[in-house]
Amino acid sequence: MEPYRPAHSESVVEAARRIHAARAAEVAPYTALYPLLLGEVGEIMADWDLSTQELPWFALEKAERQNNLASVITRVIDCAMSDATRATVLGYHRAEMEANGLWSTHLEELAKTVRS
Repeated sequence: MEPYRPAHSESVVEAARRIHAARAAEVAPYTALYPLLLGEVGEIMADWDLSTQELPWFALEKAERQNNLASVITRVIDCAMSDATRATVLGYHRAEMEANGLWSTHLEELAKTVRS
């Protein structure tokens, strides 16, 4: 399959906007899943509590058995359902960006903006 080649040389901003719009359209059908997935957190935690009734987890203090697990699960769902972290978008469109000479520029911009 031939990589996408625009009629004119795209700027970084134009390419990012086009990619973001494509990604937003791609994930749109999954947005209905978001509240359903979040609704499962209670059941996940209940199952977790049942499994912690066995050793070695039962030896832990009750407060340590869950710790911050519900928040972690919720954040994982948030990240999975978001409209495309920049790194994911860049990785997904690498061949296209390399063909347009934009890959190294995007990596440099990403490296400057990543906070962790």
